[in-house]
Amino acid sequence: MKLYTEEQVVQTVSWLTTDDITREDIKSKLKGLIQINALTPIELPSDEDIEDNAYIDKTVATWEYERQVGFERGAKWMKEQILNQTYNQNK
Repeated sequence: MKLYTEEQVVQTVSWLTTDDITREDIKSKLKGLIQINALTPIELPSDEDIEDNAYIDKTVATWEYERQVGFERGAKWMKEQILNQTYNQNK
């Protein structure tokens, strides 16, 4: 999933608000939509990426293992919050 900041989207589509639209304007504006591909998205890590980075060393003390589990849970929770926020705004 790719995420864009509100500012990036507003800048990219700000020219869509004109009322006087000719055929050439539409073609021009459609070309402008292609510019969204030039934006740098924020990409969320997959659950597998999170797991791979949570457990750097599997031979650690119990307290350190618990920290790694906490990292994994926290990262997955944060990802879920971002995805839910994006989903709820699109409703």
